[in-house]
This record gives sequence, structure tokens and C-alpha cells, in this order.
Amino acid sequence: MMPKSGIMLVLAASILFIVLIVPFANSPILYDVQTSARTSHHTNPEVFGPDLTTTSDKLFADMQYLLDANEQIIHSIRARDFIAAIHEYEKYDEKTQQFNTLITNLGLSQSDIGTFANENVQNREIVYDIFIGSIRAEQLQNLEEMYEEQGDTAKAAAAREERRKTYEALSEKKGELIGVYRSLATISAHYQINDEAHLESIRSYDAYLRQVYYSLTGEVQEEPEEIVIPTADQAAGDEMGLSGILPDIEVNRDRIRIGFQLSPEQGRYGDQIQITGRMRGTDVAHRVINIYIDNQNWATATSSESGSFEVSALVEKNTPGVHAVYCYSGASYSDIQLFSVESSGSILTLDLEEEPLSNNFICRGTLRAGDTPVMNAPVELYVNNARKALLTTSEDGSYETVLTLPTGENTVQTVFQGQFRGFPIDPSRSNPISVKMGHNMALLKGILFFAGALIIVLVSVRLIFPGTITRSRGADDGSGPRDSMKPHHTIRPEPEPANPVVSPGIAFDDYLAHAQHNDWLNAIRVLYISLKETLISKRLLPRRRSLTHREVSRAFEHNEKSELLSAFMEAYEKIYYGRILPERQDPEMIAASWKSLLNTLGDSDHEP
Repeated sequence: MMPKSGIMLVLAASILFIVLIVPFANSPILYDVQTSARTSHHTNPEVFGPDLTTTSDKLFADMQYLLDANEQIIHSIRARDFIAAIHEYEKYDEKTQQFNTLITNLGLSQSDIGTFANENVQNREIVYDIFIGSIRAEQLQNLEEMYEEQGDTAKAAAAREERRKTYEALSEKKGELIGVYRSLATISAHYQINDEAHLESIRSYDAYLRQVYYSLTGEVQEEPEEIVIPTADQAAGDEMGLSGILPDIEVNRDRIRIGFQLSPEQGRYGDQIQITGRMRGTDVAHRVINIYIDNQNWATATSSESGSFEVSALVEKNTPGVHAVYCYSGASYSDIQLFSVESSGSILTLDLEEEPLSNNFICRGTLRAGDTPVMNAPVELYVNNARKALLTTSEDGSYETVLTLPTGENTVQTVFQGQFRGFPIDPSRSNPISVKMGHNMALLKGILFFAGALIIVLVSVRLIFPGTITRSRGADDGSGPRDSMKPHHTIRPEPEPANPVVSPGIAFDDYLAHAQHNDWLNAIRVLYISLKETLISKRLLPRRRSLTHREVSRAFEHNEKSELLSAFMEAYEKIYYGRILPERQDPEMIAASWKSLLNTLGDSDHEP
């Protein structure tokens, strides 16, 4: 018989197992793989300890960068180098967002540094308005000159009047820029941060306004008598005059000039925008032209023999409002054209389909902007007002996932944040769905079924093969015929026949199907299983359940095929175990290494 100590150990382990598993049976959310843990973030700067000094240095360095950013942006605007201006603005905008996040994480939103962050955001918006207004003034001046050359005095006068209004709007921005500077200068003086570059940007903008005024009237605008602006050393309220005009800046002209038009000049999500243009100069045939919208590549075209080009661009992830569009080829830039993106309404749907014998539901729906499906859009899934998952729509605007609901009353809803996510689409919510869930007995029933099946198997083995479970005989058990019998050896069943090798062609089709849905774990797993089965069928690997991927990797050790196998297995480990999704070209490289490996095995009957 089994020793009492062994019986007690098994009994204790069984009780412990039941105690640990019961909460999971009653609350399925505990074993829901989609439930993510959250770590509270400290907002008290004192918790950083020795790192606080380093953090402070970073804060002040970021503040200095934000103060200095204005000078280069406005300097480029004054030089009418709007391409350089938009590049500088993009860097300034990114640094502003990073700085605001750091301030929030450190819990400094209510401090002087938090006030600095808010004033900097206001400054960023003013600079953006200056940038857009300056481009518009430049376009109106070009139109006015064109109409005058054509002899159309009415249109020329209309363009001049609109340019005058644009100048007035730009002049108002100078006052707003000075107001923001007063707040920033006061805080900068407290932390001993140099604000001279920011002050110089206001001087440069003042000079730019006088240039625009001269182009309108032909008269030199008088300099302001005095503008009250405290410097870093005079933040208490000392006054100084805003004077000094930067020297005129010569703009280099490329020998190749690019002109283009947008049709239409405004659009909504999903609209196709036609971009047509022409390159003038030498060597204009078969050149690649990149079209940018706000410093992001929007479309790519190739010029014809005569230098003309045409391409369509899709309005997708572009925020509502005015955007700057320009063309770039080699070292040549076009002028900037303004393009307006209008907001669209959206409709978000949600359906739940219950899976039998579980608390799982298939959650699916669609996101559309009018009649246009919204693809690659993030949709948030909420259960009882808590975010459960972040889903991404496919090309047809649909999304789908498996959802496990806890016991009790539940409300399920999906939310699309729209413009907060960078789309020119209004936010929307699906209709909430109420679901009442009872206790989930599926897991507990499965455990009991497994335990019962195990008992039945043990009893059956004892009855059919009595020699497999031997009895211990003590010294006082006496002797008998059984004592002289040879012990029975355990009878092992013959191994089951190996599973047939899955055709690599079928495996490759499954890989493509999973890859199209960004299901990379199953995609790479399909190729790995097919390869392993092929190696086993070729008797290059033993067939056993405990065969690991590391053992598969050593199948061709010190062999000419080892590089092919290593390349594929490295990709498999990175995706399946490291959860590192492949880059754009990686799926093709993975499939190529897998195919090459199969070809070296000579498996022509199953060639993918």
C-alpha cells in the first residue's frame, strides 16, 4: 500500500489545488488574458531620490529649448523659407508634447513650471497661426502679381484687399506673442533661464510685418516707439524698446522649380485629392517627387519626359483644419499650398455573440465615416465603464475580439475618440449592451471531469494490467507462491503512428491568412509546425512530445543548412516568444527563409 506520508502529501496538494482554483471558477475575469495590470504612478517628486537632480536638469534644458524654438521658426518665415519653418515647427511641437507629459507625470501641473507649460502651448498656437497666415499672404501676393500681368484689375484688387486683411490678422498676433512672452520671461527669470532668443523672435517678427506692410503700400512702416517687455534680468517690470531690424535674407533658388495644384483644395476622410504639377528646368524627366502634408509623406509621383506629374492622395489620418502641402524632389522644393480638412461624422456599431458553455462573447462591429469604412482606427472596448481592450479596425472598418465577462450585471460599449486620435472624424460611441452573467461553472466542471477521467484511467489500468501497480509485502506478510514469482514488468503500449505531414502549401496559405489580420503569433506558428513535422518525417528529428524549438534549432548543427534554419528560428523566437511584431519587410523575409529551407530538404512533392 502507499505510505501514509505519501497519502497525506497527495491529500494536502489536492486541497490546496481546489482552494486556489475555486476563485477562478467563480470569477472568470481573474483568468482573462486580456486583463492587464496597472502600476500606480508616483506624482511626488521626492520619490525620485537621487534622480531628482537629473530630472530637474532635464526640465530646465527642455524649457530652454522651448524658449529658443521661436527664433528659428520666425526667422525662416521672414526669409519666406516655409519648408524650413515647417520642419522647425514640427520639432517644436513634438518637444512641447513631451514636456507636457513630463510635467503631468511629475505632478507639477499646478506649479510655476506647469504655468510655463501652459503659456508655451499658447505660444505654439500663435506661432502656428503666424505660419499659416504668412503662407496665405505669400499666395495672395503671387495671385495679385499674376492678375496684374494679365490686366485683370478687379481680381488684382480683390487679392490685395484679402492680403490687407491677412496683414491685419498677422499684426494682431504680434500683440498676443508679446503677451505670452511677458509670462514666460517672468518664470524664466525665476529659474535663471535665458529668454533672449525668444525676445529676438519677436524682433524678427516685427521686421517681417514691416516687410509685408511695404509690399502692400510701398511705404516703410515706422518702428513702434516703445514696447514694454521684461527681459530675464528685468522680469520685475522694467521697460525696454523693441528695436532692431534683422538684415534681409537672400533665399537660394534651385535651378529646378516645381509648381503644383490640389483639386479640390479641401476634403473629408476618404476623399481622393488629385495633385497635378510640372517641373521646370534641366533634367526634369523621370524624377521622383514626394508630396508632403505637414512634414509627413502624403504621396509619391514620377515626372514624365516633359516634367509633368500627377498623383492621387487619400485624406486619412489628418486632423481637421488647415494643412501645409508642398512637393520635394532632390534638392528642389515647391511653394507651399494650403489644404483644408473638414470633419466628418462617424457611426460605430457593436454586436455580441455568446460562445456556448462559457462566459466568452465574440465582440464585433464596424466604424464608418458616412459611407466610408474607417481603417486602422483605434476602437476602445469598455466593460462597466472600464477600458478592457484597444482594438484596430481592418480595411473594411470592422473589428473583432473575444471578450470574457465577469459574473453579474455588465454593460459593454465601444468608443472611438476621433480627433483625439488624429482622425478628421467626430467621436462616436456604440449603443451600450447589457449582459447578465451567472456563475461560470465551465472551468470547475472541466476540472471535475478531468479528475474523474483520471480516476477511471487509474482503476482501469489496475484491473486490466494488475502488474503495473505492485503491492509492497512486509516481513510479516508471510510467504507464498507469489514470493517466488518474478516481478511483472510494466507493459507499454506501442507508440501511436505519427501525424501526417501538413503540406507546406497549405501551411503557407494559412500563414498569409493570419498575416493579413495581423495575427503574427498564429502565422509564424503555422510555418514552425509545418517545418518541424517535415523534419520529423525526414528522420532528421525524433518524434516526441517534449521536442523543444531549441532542439529543432540544433537539427542542422555544423551543416550547410544551419544558416537557413537559424534565420527562420530566430524570427520565430522573436515573434512567438518575444512578442516583437515584424517590420514591413520582415514577413516576406520570413517566408523566403522558410521556403528556401524546405527546398534544401528536397520536399518537392509539398513545395509551397
